[in-house]
Order: sequence, then structure tokens, then C-alpha cells
Amino acid sequence: MKTHEKLLNLLENGGDDAEFNARFWCWLNGYHPDCDIVDDGGYFISKLWEDELNRYSNIIPKYLTSLDACKAVMDEYLEGWCLEKLTENKKGWLCAFRKTDGLLVNNLWLPTEQRARLHAMIQAIAHERGEA
Repeated sequence: MKTHEKLLNLLENGGDDAEFNARFWCWLNGYHPDCDIVDDGGYFISKLWEDELNRYSNIIPKYLTSLDACKAVMDEYLEGWCLEKLTENKKGWLCAFRKTDGLLVNNLWLPTEQRARLHAMIQAIAHERGEA
């Protein structure tokens, strides 16, 4: 399973928020998010940085609880993509992004707006990186 697929799976199955935030941050920033993790007061950080744990744990955004953090990802990583659809109903949230060339990515119904946005953004970023 590819890294972005593991991240999507964490979103779909309600995985631990701190673990998702750390793994997503690692993936965005080019670090390997599949290595072992350690728990330090709620932050999950790759053992690659065990010596610098405080440095990294303090800068990992809380993507699953901060709409601003989600929007910052779009601004930084999704040039040429636009928010096509964002809707909420009794099933949850649905989000879709469209690229200027017409490609559309969307998500399953997820319980929060942040999870829906992140699910669609991960697919778009994976596409941009040639991982999808």
C-alpha cells in the first residue's frame, strides 16, 4: 500500500489524530512517514528525529482539528487546483477539488470538514507527485 493510501485509510477509519497529523506532515515535507513512531505526550514522531523530538512536535499542525491548517496545505501544495464542492448532510462531509485540466478528486462521506478536505487533498497531492 502506498503512503498516500495509508493516510487515506487513517482518515476513513478514524485513526488516531496525532498519528495522522505527524504522518501527514512527514509525507508533505518529504520525510518517510512509514517508519516506527514514538508517542511523546500525544505527538507521534518518527524515530528518525528522536533526538530532536521537541523541535518537530512543536511545529506539526493539527490538521484534523484546524480548518486553517487544512487551507494552508491547499495554498502551499495545490497550485492549479480549486475547491469544486464542499457539502454537509446527515451522512457527513463531501469535498471535491478540480484541477485546471479538468481532473476531479473527491472523497467518501466523512464525519468532519477537515477529514473530507484532507482526503481530497491527499489524492490531489499524490496525483501531482506521480504517486497515484
